[in-house]
Parts: sequence; structure tokens; C-alpha cells
Amino acid sequence: MILKEIKMKDFLSHKDTSIKIGPRITALIGENGAGKSSILDAIYYSFFKDINRGLKIDDLIRKGENASEVSLSFQVENKTYSISRKRRRDGSTRSKLFDITDETTPKTLTTSTKIADQLIVDIIGLNKELFKNAIYIQQGEIADLVTKTSSERKKIIGRLLSLDKYELAYTEMFKVITHFEQSFARIIGELKQVPKLKEKLKEEKGRVSGTEKDINSIIEQEKLSKNEYEEKKTLKEVWDAKKSSFVENNTELNAKNRELTTEEKSRISIENDLTEINNAEERLKEIKPELSIFDDIKRAKELLDKISSESLLLESITEKFNQILDWEATIDQNKSSIKEYNDYKKEIKAIDAEIKPLKETNDIYQQLTGKKKGLIKSKSENQKIVNRIFANMRKIDLEVKETNDENIKILKEYRKSVSKECQTTQKAMDKLNTEIGKENGIISETYDLINTLETAKNICPVCNSKLTKEHKEKVLLEQETKIKKSSEEEKKLLKQKEKETKLLERNQKKLRFLDENADYKKLRKTDKDLESNRIDFDLLVSDMDKIKKQVESYQELIKLKTEHREKLESLQENYDEYKLAEKALKKIDKSSVLMEKTGKEELIKDLKEESSNILTKTNVDEGELEERIVVLRDLDEERIKLETKISRKENVLKMKEDNKKKINELDGEVSTLEKELENIGYSEEDYKTKSYEFTVAQKKYQEIRKNLAKKKTLQREIKRSIKELEKDIRELEKKDMESKRLEKYIQFLKKIRKVFHKDGIQENIRQEIKPIIKYHTQDLFHQFNLPFTGLELTDDYNIQLQKNDADYYVSEISGGEKTASALALRLGIAKALAGKELQLIMLDEPTIHLDSQRRTELVNIILQLRSIPQIIVVSHDDELKKAADTTLEVEMKNGISEVSPLQID
Repeated sequence: MILKEIKMKDFLSHKDTSIKIGPRITALIGENGAGKSSILDAIYYSFFKDINRGLKIDDLIRKGENASEVSLSFQVENKTYSISRKRRRDGSTRSKLFDITDETTPKTLTTSTKIADQLIVDIIGLNKELFKNAIYIQQGEIADLVTKTSSERKKIIGRLLSLDKYELAYTEMFKVITHFEQSFARIIGELKQVPKLKEKLKEEKGRVSGTEKDINSIIEQEKLSKNEYEEKKTLKEVWDAKKSSFVENNTELNAKNRELTTEEKSRISIENDLTEINNAEERLKEIKPELSIFDDIKRAKELLDKISSESLLLESITEKFNQILDWEATIDQNKSSIKEYNDYKKEIKAIDAEIKPLKETNDIYQQLTGKKKGLIKSKSENQKIVNRIFANMRKIDLEVKETNDENIKILKEYRKSVSKECQTTQKAMDKLNTEIGKENGIISETYDLINTLETAKNICPVCNSKLTKEHKEKVLLEQETKIKKSSEEEKKLLKQKEKETKLLERNQKKLRFLDENADYKKLRKTDKDLESNRIDFDLLVSDMDKIKKQVESYQELIKLKTEHREKLESLQENYDEYKLAEKALKKIDKSSVLMEKTGKEELIKDLKEESSNILTKTNVDEGELEERIVVLRDLDEERIKLETKISRKENVLKMKEDNKKKINELDGEVSTLEKELENIGYSEEDYKTKSYEFTVAQKKYQEIRKNLAKKKTLQREIKRSIKELEKDIRELEKKDMESKRLEKYIQFLKKIRKVFHKDGIQENIRQEIKPIIKYHTQDLFHQFNLPFTGLELTDDYNIQLQKNDADYYVSEISGGEKTASALALRLGIAKALAGKELQLIMLDEPTIHLDSQRRTELVNIILQLRSIPQIIVVSHDDELKKAADTTLEVEMKNGISEVSPLQID
């Protein structure tokens, strides 16, 4: 399987990204959080509609958007396919799978998500777990294989081989067996109750027969009690009728007596009312003469009150008239100030007309002044960068020239020469590795030949001649000499390789220093910025000189306008007083106010004359007027009450006559009712006796019925208990058979669980796949041209290397060799899992947890992986920039990931 292109729309931090993936090594370089791993997530999601990291599916949709979509094209054998996946925030998904081998006529394989999921697994030959364990090598996995303890490494290998599923099955089956064992124990406990239930069933059946006898006896008692109850009930009903009639007549008699008493009280009240009415008539004759002057006095009081209110109005009108005179004086005083105020206002308006066309020019001048300061600052900053680069050039003994073009040329040529030295050294190291491998091969073959020679009997394995003791010793000596010579040559080569390695590291350090501290690209850019800055500055100064005179005129006009405004403000108070007085006089008519004032004065004079005449007529002083009105008002109220009372006299006389007639009628009705009560013949004592006898008979009958109901209820409960006991016994007898089956099933489950134990099927899988992993690991390890002749895997997957008949564990070898071993083992596991030739691996931050030297070594090792056609590496380390065939830079800009090709000089 080879990937061709991945497209992402609103997926995680990618808004609209399209990446073509070529053969060999593709490196995705960028800062942490830039969106590099999101590209691997998109590839994984395209295949399996799932996410490999600790994210929710809805987190895949970019913030603020409603849907995300990914599309991946890939090649399997001689066919090319395309899979697209779309997901919305409401949870709906859409998948489409195409065969695009012939781009002119693509074939739609399915638009069903479920079918697409199945077809993808069939096409690539990997399910989700196999893809993660074989193709998708995640952060820290490579380092963990050689740095972790044996038990931790065994767990990692177990997870990659999916053995953790068997361990999970082993653990979960313990829970299942425990559940069935608990059920078995519960059933056994329940079966122990059977003898007790049978004994209780026997007791309940005995109780039923005893209850039936009691019920028959109570039924006989009920018949006798019922007859007595019916007899007493009939007698009580007769006495109830007598009582009802007696109570009805007695109640009516009492009502008539109460009514008679009420009428007697009314007669007395009527007599009292007539006495009060006669007294009222006498009092009315006494007060009428005093009330004859009451209306005149009230009129005099009204006139005096009106004089008071009109006098207040006259004061208000007089005040208004005086205000008008004040406003007229204000206008006369401020006439000269108003003219001066208006003249200044006109001058300010004229200045505004002159300022308006100059304001825009002034604003432009201020903007240019700001730009000028910015250009001066920018020039200073760029000059600091140039000075810093020149200082760093002197640190590496480079001569600084007068022009930046010459310095750029020096830096570029120096970097090119250092880079060339790195390439030359690398080629020399590659050649040395080949020669070291060759000498290792000679030594290994010679040792194999010596071993064969030592076991040979008749024929020499070297020359096929007859094997004698002398000949054997001669050949052994020749081969030992050959081994010695190759070993000495290998030591020389290793020493030379160490020298070349130090030289390479020194030159790589120089390159890093140049890139970080004396970057000629930055110098070129800064030089261009300085030149651009100078041109912009000259143009800016020229533009400012052109408009300087207009700006000075603008500032003079602003100053003049400010002076006029100050004079205008000093006249503002007089102007406001004038305008206020002018506005007030327009709203008020002076002649009408004067006329209103004169009218009020005449009205008050007339009112005073009328009130004086009334007081003379009634012979009342103005000072005692209030007191006389209070006295006469009280007498007038008394008059009204007396007249009201006297008006009721005729009605009260009629009420007296009706009352007398009603009393005579009630006396006759009371006599009649007393005679009827004597004829009923009712006695309260006899009624209580009959009621008591009925209550006793009723209570006895009810008690017998209640007792009968209790016995019948008890009988039903006993019968129901018997049925439940019989049912429980039957169910427990069934459970006895179930317990026997359950016991056998538990034993069966224990046998199955034993199969999933780590010493069972898990160990079998480890032993079966171990030779395959070893084969692929050895094959990959030999590609790295390291000075080892063999590789073994221990039972806990620890790597053991052979060289010169000696064994070396991972802890005993160099950092680079450790990294190579770990990568070979991880890829060996991947090849074993893939089941066929591994064409693609994806490495997510493979250099994480490694120091700078081991990061460089891992990059060099990845470069030597020629057996894997396509490698995608995600990293934030710059070492991978030079290692990759294609380098893509991933950057985060305004919250959106952007991908662009990175050019390597």
C-alpha cells in the first residue's frame, strides 16, 4: 500500500490543506502544536473512520464550522483507490470509495459507510489494530524498546502483537466464572430450605381443617343474632317516628314563644320612639329664630376668602409686570456686546472655511511624521541584525567586507564548502561502513570455514583434496592468519571511521552555527530591507517638505481661531442674558399684563365693599365671624337631625297598631300547640331504653359477622400459603437439576480460561512469531552496515548482538547502535504483523526523548532504510530536513495550519 494524496477541509486545525505524498521519505516539520500529527490523524481517519489520539470524534471538526471532510488516494498493487469521509456536528457521516485506476472513468465502489469500512479492510489487508501496530509507529515506541525494563518491554511487545486481548479475556473470564460460582452457591443455599418448606406445608394443611369447623359454628350464631337484631330494629323505628313528631311540634312551639317575646320588645321600643319624636318637635321650635342670619354670615365669609385669594393673584401679576421691566432694561444694557459677539462669530466661520482644505494636508503630515519615526526605528533594528551577523562571522575567522553583497558571497561560499566537506565525509563513512561490513563478512565466513574444517573428516572443504592432519593444520593456520589480517584491517577502518565521524560532527556543528547565527539569507533580506528603508525615508522627507508651508499656515489659522474663541467665550454671558430677555419678551404681552393687574385691583375693591355691608346688616364683627359660623353650623346640623326624626312620626304610629294585632294572633297559636304535644304520648326515658336495646343487638350481630369474615380471610391466606409453598418446593426441585448443570459448566469455563493464560496461547503466539520477527529484524539491521555479524532475540525480546565470537547486549553498545537496534526491532515487528512486504510506515515524533547525538544517528539510520518504499515522518527537529526526499513545513497562522514545501540549500 502506497499513499498518493491526502486532502483536509475543516479537519482539526486544517481549513483547506492538500498534500501529495511521494515515494521514499516525506518529512512533516514544524513547531509543536502546528498541526503535523493532525495529518497522520487524517490518514488514519480516512481508513478507519476513527481517531488514534485521546480526542472526541466531534473534536475533529474545526472550531466554528459545521462539518469536516477528508479524502485519501492510495495504491494497492496495480490499482489506485480514493476514500472520502465527511462528518457533521449532528453526528451524521458520509463515506465514498472509488476505484480511480483509470482517472478518466473512475468507478464508484460504494457510498455506504458500513460497506466502505468493510471494503477498506479487504483492500489494504489490515484492520484498525494491525494498522496501528504495524504501520502507525507512535511517539516514544522506538526508544521504549531498548530503554524499558524486560517486563515493561514484554508488555509493549504484547500490546503490539495484540496479546493484551488474550490477557483481557483471561481477566474477564475470571469475573464470569466468579459470577457463575456465586449463582451456584446461592442455589445450594436455597436447596437447604426444602425440608423446612415441606414441614411448614404439613402444618398449614392441618390449620385449614381446624378453620373450617370454626366457620360452621360462627354461621349458626349469626342466624340467631340476626333475628334478635331485626326485632329490636322494628321497635326502634316506631319510637323514632314518635320522637320526630314530638321534636317537630316542640320546635314550632318554641319558635312561636320566641316570636311573641320579640313582638313584646318591639311594642316597648315603639313607645320610646314616639316620646323622642315629641321632644324633637319642641326643640325645633326653640332653635329656628337663631338660624335666620346663618346664610348672610356664610356669604360674608365667602367674600372675605375670595378677597384673600384674589390678593395673592394680584401679587403674582405685579411680580410678572416688574420682571418685564427688568428684561427691557437688560436688552438696553447689552446691545453693544451683542454686535461684538456676532462679529467674532462671523470671523471664526471664515477661519473654518480656510482651515477645512488644509486639515487633510495636516493629517497627512502627522501620518508621515509617524512613518518617519517607524523607518528610523526599523533601520536601527536591521542595522543591529547586520552587526550581529558580522560579529558572528569574525567568531569563525571570516573577514568582513565593506559591502553586504561581498559578505553574503563569503557566507554562501563558506557554507557551501562546509556542506561539501560534510557530503565528502559522509561518502567516506559510507565507504568505510561497506569495507567494515566486508571485513566482518570475511571474518564471519572464515570462522564458519574453521568450524566446518574442524568437524570435517576425509575431504578438505577448502580445496576438496584428501584431508590429512598436516593439511588440516596448514589450512587452519592460513585461515587464522586471514582472520588476524581482517581484524587488523577492521580496527584501522574503525579508527578511520571514528576520525571521519568527529570531522562530520564538527562540520555539522559549523553548519548549525551558520544557520542560527550567520545566516546569509537573513543578511540578504536585512540588506534589502535597509536599502528599501533608505529609499522610503528619502521619499518621505521629500513629501513632508512639499506640504510643510501649508501645515504652517494651518497651525497659524488654528492659533487665530483659538484667540477668537476665547474672546467669544468672554462675551457669552452677556449674549445669553440678552437672548433670554429677548425670548421672554416675545412670549409676554406687556399691555395685557397691565390690564389684568388693573382688573384685579378693581375686583378686590368691590368685594371688600359687599362684605362690609353684610357685616353691618347682621351686626357681626369680622373678628368673631369664624366663631359664629361654627356655632350656627352645629345648630343647623342639629336642625336637620330633628326634622329627620320628626318625619318618621306617621310610620311609628302605624307600627304601633300592627304590633298590637300580631301579639293577639301569637297568643292563640301557642295555646293550640301545647294541646297537640300532650296528645303524642312521647317519653324521653322510654325512647332511650328502646334505643339501648337496639344498639346492644346490633353490636352483637356485627361482632359475629366480623369474626366470621376474619376466619374466612384466615382460611384464604392459609390456602394461598399452601399454594406458594408447593410452588417454591417445585421450583427448588428444578434448581437441583440446574445446580448440577451449572457445576459442570463452571469446570468447562475454568478449562477455557486456562488456555488464555500468559503461559498458554499467549506464550504459543510469542514463540510462533518470534522467528519471523527475528528474521525481519536481522534483515533490517544488516542494512545499517554496523560492525556485527549476527543478531538474536531473547525470550523477553531483548536484542543480543554477536561480533568476533562475543555476545553484546543493548546495554553494552553505543547510542547509535542502540537506536538502530530499536528501529530494526520495531520495524521487524511491523513486517511480521503486516504478513507481506511492508511498503509504508508512519513515524510520529520518532526522535522524542532522544538527545541531539542520537537524534542525528536515528536520522542517518532512517536514510539507510531502502527496503521500505514509503516513509512518512512527523517531527519538530531540523535534523530531518536534510534526511527527507520531500520536506513539508507545517505552520500555525491565525489558528489555522498551513503546509508548504521547504527548500533546503
